[in-house]
Amino acid sequence: MYASGNNFVIDPKNGDTCQGDSARFATDGGWNKTLLLKNITLDRYTIDTEGDIDASRLWANTFLTNSTITTANIEGKIRVEIVAQGGTNTINTINNTASRLHLKGGDNKLNITTLNQATTGLSQIFKNVNVEHFNLYAGKSYQRGGKVETLNLLGGEYHLGATDSTAVAEEAGTIGNLVLADGTFKQYKGEIGSITLTSDKKQASFTTKNTFTSGNEQPSYNGLITKIDKQVSGAHTIELGDNKANGTITATLTNGSLTLDNTTGDITNNGELASLEVSKKSNGTRGSEGIVISNAATASIGTLSTATKSTTINNAGTIDKLELKESSKVTNTGIIKSLDVQNGDSTINTLNGVGQGTAGNVEPHTLSNINITKDAKLTVDTLSVGLKGNQAIERVTINNDTSTQGTNKEFAVNKIQVTYLDGNFDPAKSISKNLTDYVTSGSHSYVDGASKPTFESSPELQGIGVKFNPDGTPIFEVEASVAASMTSVVVRQSMRRKMLIDTYLAEQNRRSLKNKERRTKQRIEAATLGDARAQYQKDLAKYKLDLAKWDKLASTKENKALIAKYEQEDKAYQKALEQYNKDKKAYEDNRKNLETIAKAKKLKAPIEPKAPVRPNLKPSDKHYKKAMADFTKAQKAYEKAMSNYEQELRIYNEENSKLETIARANNLKAPIAPKAPIRPNLKPNHKDYKRVMAAYESNQRAYQTALKRYELEKKSYEEKRKNLEVLAKTNKFNANLKAPTEPKAPVRPNLKPNHKDYKKAMSKYEQERKDYLKAFKQYEQDKKSYEREYQKLIALADAQSNKLKAPIQPKAPTKPKILASKPEMPQEPKLGEISAELLAKHKVQGDFFIRAYGGTGSHKATNGAQTSSWSVGTLFGSTWDLALGQTSGNIGFYGGYEYIYNGYKQAHIDAQGHTGFLGLRFSHIFAKTKLAGFYYMADVNGGYTDISVGQDMNGMRFGANVGNINFGSSIRLGSSIYMAGAKSMLFPSIGVGVEGGYLGDFEMRTQRSGELRYGGLSQGYAVTYAQANLNYYQEYGKRISTTLGGGFRYLMNADIGITPTLNGKAYTIEETTGRAAAVHLAPFFYQGTFVINYHTDKAGNFSAGYVAVGGLLGITHNASMRWHYFF
Repeated sequence: MYASGNNFVIDPKNGDTCQGDSARFATDGGWNKTLLLKNITLDRYTIDTEGDIDASRLWANTFLTNSTITTANIEGKIRVEIVAQGGTNTINTINNTASRLHLKGGDNKLNITTLNQATTGLSQIFKNVNVEHFNLYAGKSYQRGGKVETLNLLGGEYHLGATDSTAVAEEAGTIGNLVLADGTFKQYKGEIGSITLTSDKKQASFTTKNTFTSGNEQPSYNGLITKIDKQVSGAHTIELGDNKANGTITATLTNGSLTLDNTTGDITNNGELASLEVSKKSNGTRGSEGIVISNAATASIGTLSTATKSTTINNAGTIDKLELKESSKVTNTGIIKSLDVQNGDSTINTLNGVGQGTAGNVEPHTLSNINITKDAKLTVDTLSVGLKGNQAIERVTINNDTSTQGTNKEFAVNKIQVTYLDGNFDPAKSISKNLTDYVTSGSHSYVDGASKPTFESSPELQGIGVKFNPDGTPIFEVEASVAASMTSVVVRQSMRRKMLIDTYLAEQNRRSLKNKERRTKQRIEAATLGDARAQYQKDLAKYKLDLAKWDKLASTKENKALIAKYEQEDKAYQKALEQYNKDKKAYEDNRKNLETIAKAKKLKAPIEPKAPVRPNLKPSDKHYKKAMADFTKAQKAYEKAMSNYEQELRIYNEENSKLETIARANNLKAPIAPKAPIRPNLKPNHKDYKRVMAAYESNQRAYQTALKRYELEKKSYEEKRKNLEVLAKTNKFNANLKAPTEPKAPVRPNLKPNHKDYKKAMSKYEQERKDYLKAFKQYEQDKKSYEREYQKLIALADAQSNKLKAPIQPKAPTKPKILASKPEMPQEPKLGEISAELLAKHKVQGDFFIRAYGGTGSHKATNGAQTSSWSVGTLFGSTWDLALGQTSGNIGFYGGYEYIYNGYKQAHIDAQGHTGFLGLRFSHIFAKTKLAGFYYMADVNGGYTDISVGQDMNGMRFGANVGNINFGSSIRLGSSIYMAGAKSMLFPSIGVGVEGGYLGDFEMRTQRSGELRYGGLSQGYAVTYAQANLNYYQEYGKRISTTLGGGFRYLMNADIGITPTLNGKAYTIEETTGRAAAVHLAPFFYQGTFVINYHTDKAGNFSAGYVAVGGLLGITHNASMRWHYFF
């Protein structure tokens, strides 16, 4: 043994071999180490760590060259890699409890007889490693190549064809026999020879193709096992995957390659099996239930043979030959090319697809050829048959009609379903009712004489009204005919469409009337305030930036203190200002009294002239120059008048100061007693005691001085108060005396006699002049009385010694520099008075809209069957504003297109309709108050629907085209109730209407001659209704608004007459009741609405909404998007 770098080598040299009892390769940590064994034979080899240290970060590797080890123990927290570096190397037993173990063959082989893994470590097997027996108890193992002859999965996880990151491995790997007992098995790549399940195995999953081989190395299952599950009962369910791309299985699953030690497991085939034989075995824990064999829709079995009693066979795919050697229950929805009932009593749901040859060209009533051994029995639950005219078509032949050895017990049927009728069928005549009528003559000896099947028709025939009583008596139920269904669909969908469109149009009309004034105002604002608003947005952006800078500057400690002080002073100022305003009001009241006195003494206050208003015109307006010249002239006159006014005002004030008034009593105020300062509650040792006490003593001295002044003012106030009260009482002065107002003479209208309003204006003027003369006479009388009273007032005023003094306005505190520098928010420009010219130029004339909608619904047909529908459509229109005197309204048109699909899945009937429609609508707001507006709406409309109806039946397509002309009209009376101004409104309405049309005749037929024909004759119809609606409108800011509402429509006549046809014969009477043939519509419809609107300034308005339209027999859910533009 010698060292080579960081490695250690045991090599006898010279090509000799070395043999020993045992060797130990241990690490004490530090660094990775490798031991090379060349030409060495050992009984026992151990790899571990010193003192149980944690060396799980390190590798202790062993490289083998032509070496043999009897037992290798890999132990401890360490990572180990054993590599066959050269020649052939063998290890009889490996006991792995290390953290990680890698087994690599490289370009040479490493043979291991037994590999045991019993702890939670990890192992990986690479290419050129052959393990005869691998017992996995715990942990994880990844096979990235090589071969494991027998894998006993007793716990842990085994990953075939995967790396330790669960990626697909570089090599496939092979397992000869997989024994599943416990744990988890997953396959990503590679091959498996065979699988053995033990009774304790719960689950395994596979993700790629598995190859199973029998003893002679021929593949017995070359496909994919997708899943193996252990059921609660103890049985295992095996699902076989689709293997069509990889070839067909050539052997059965019962040849031992796939071994199931619990014999009652269910089998599901998803691939291709050449044959599957279920032998006669004990039923085990499943008792009398037997096993379940399922063949998937995409799967196939060449020969399926079962000898287990109570076997259940579910076939959705293809079975070439089905052999029932014991009693079985068969459910077939696929194809069984050959059925051989050899023993026991078996049942099958139907013979459709059984013994009828190739699928695709087979109709349900085609002859089935089956084999039944004497004394065996087959019971068919439902036998599909056909009729030529009213006579049976032979449906079943037994044993190719070559044997007459039946005992009249072998073949029975529970129910006969008539699926095919031709063009000669007459529901008024009887049909073949015996089971033997539907079995070929050579097979009558096998028919069970006690079998008395009941009759019914197929869903397709029931969907067109053809039915059979249980005893086989035919019935044509006209109310369930295709004519009834078509009429019901056409009228119901027409009512749905009209109610849906009416909902959309009512909402559109409300938006048109509501938003036209708003849109007009927006256009005027855009035209007149566009530049100002653009500048405002710039100023606002700048203000926000400046304010952010100012906020940062104002947040300093010094500026915060200055701002706080100013705010305190400003609060006191605001309080003083409030008191000043009160005093000023009292003063002004007294001034009015003095002005009245001055008037009695012929002293008149001068009147301040009014400044002229600058014209609101643009330089481009035609009257701009003239208006500006007039304005300049008026401005000069105003300035001269102001100079005279100021001189007269000075003289007036000097004279008025000499006057005294009794109103002084109202302005005489009691002095306010000063408040004594509060002595501070501080101890002498407080740090602020001296400063606070000095301030208190100063305040105390000021208080004493103010208190003396208050006592003097109070005494003077009481004396003046008494003198004024005596004076007022003695002179009986009326303080509320007011000068009478001279009435204004009416202005004669400046109209020519030929003006249309001349007479009306002159009549009004004459009446106003009479009223003026009467008022002027009364004014002269009041004026004399007023002057007598004020002579007394003059004397009273002269006697007073107190002077009227104006209150002194408080001085506002000085703003600190920081507040003075605060940026001011710009004012948003607002629209002023709107001229008639401006209004006429920008007024909304009308609007245009387009709406796309779609919906889906479900309904009950006239025979109670469930149908479904979906539709898409477009609605567009335009309205024009109408000026109706003092009221308003609009008139408009609308049109659109709708595609609708109706499906009656049970009867394989579908109808597709293309509808075009046009309408005219008028609305008028005939009255309006502050609380509500009242309106009515009238509507007329018409349209045409082209309907393509088809039905798939017995491999044929029946079809027809139906045309429907429809019309309608309605009138509605409603109100707009303003709940919160114009932001929240309620819209109740009631109305009546009619919906009608003309449905053309049609006949459903196929291209093949002699087949069934059915349809209906043409007919007109009309349905009248009454309706009520309630909608609630709410605005959220300037952009968003919503509408929530609903309505109810009651049909006053819900029955429509029909005339169905069958094979050329028309039916006007319901045979079972004797009543006239008719369709009964749902008696009412209802709708619920929710719409959300978004308003833009220039791009129009957008909305999205949901409308549910329903009735007694169904409901439709509709969604829509709308664009609305005013012009």
